[in-house]
Amino acid sequence: MALRAVWLIRHEPGTPLGGTVRFSRRYPTVEKRAKAFNGMTYVPVPEDGPFLRALLFQLRLLDDDKDFMERRDGCSRINKTSIYGLSVGGLSFGYFIGC
Repeated sequence: MALRAVWLIRHEPGTPLGGTVRFSRRYPTVEKRAKAFNGMTYVPVPEDGPFLRALLFQLRLLDDDKDFMERRDGCSRINKTSIYGLSVGGLSFGYFIGC
């Protein structure tokens, strides 16, 4: 499995997005291979803002998100790993190491 992107994120409650992206890096050659390999099912690496918001939502760290959501907070989904799947703008985006 190739690494398509890396983000270094800082959680900052009270900021508009709930945090900041301190560093991000995309790997164009890996992205090109992913696009060729996946064809019509290819999902591009999201931009920093949408990725940050989706990550903080998944980890329940957004200031404005205190409501219970079954798909994220329900007992049917028990976390046994630090690897998560993200949905950014309705598209599923691979996996990332969250903690």
